[in-house]
Amino acid sequence: MKPMRFKILLFALLLACFGAASHAQLPDSFDHWETRSFRPITSSTAANFAGNDAPVVMEYGLLSGEHREYASADQTLTVNLWKMKDSSGSFGLYTFYRDIGTASLDQPDRVAVWPSRLLVQHGPYVLDAQGAKLTVADAKLLLAKLRLQKEDTLVPELPTFLPQENLVAQSPKFVMGPLALNAALDRLNIDKDKAKSKALPSSSI
Repeated sequence: MKPMRFKILLFALLLACFGAASHAQLPDSFDHWETRSFRPITSSTAANFAGNDAPVVMEYGLLSGEHREYASADQTLTVNLWKMKDSSGSFGLYTFYRDIGTASLDQPDRVAVWPSRLLVQHGPYVLDAQGAKLTVADAKLLLAKLRLQKEDTLVPELPTFLPQENLVAQSPKFVMGPLALNAALDRLNIDKDKAKSKALPSSSI
């Protein structure tokens, strides 16, 4: 390879790496956690991080994201940060993953906590941390370190329009297309043929 062509290629690679890093949202470290690896997420690589749910994530309006692995002593933490087109899409993705009994509302954020998973919806972002026990306080600490723009903190209006009568708390699944609908029905163990023949109860979807 000619020296000039090699220099141009090297410059392009460095520029791409710098661009990815400069647009990163997740912090290099928080509390006692330190980044072990970082990878940007695009529509073409979403399946590497969302697995079989990648088409659903795309349907909710994925724009970009990032994946980080953190380490602390002998513990590891995997974090995916999904950036959607708007806060309705992020709210939908949050409800898709949220389970009854895991969530709490703490404006302007929505947080769901499992023994080894923490899910947060913040503006157009959904943060999904897995592999270690985290608390709501940990979520606040991590969110405080996100490099967000002012428009990234908008609260979705959609939840205020959901019917409340006979509603089981934390049960609604907001879907934006057939892929999320079918997947949500599977998660709720609802027969798809019956669901198509009659309206679903408001506590289900």
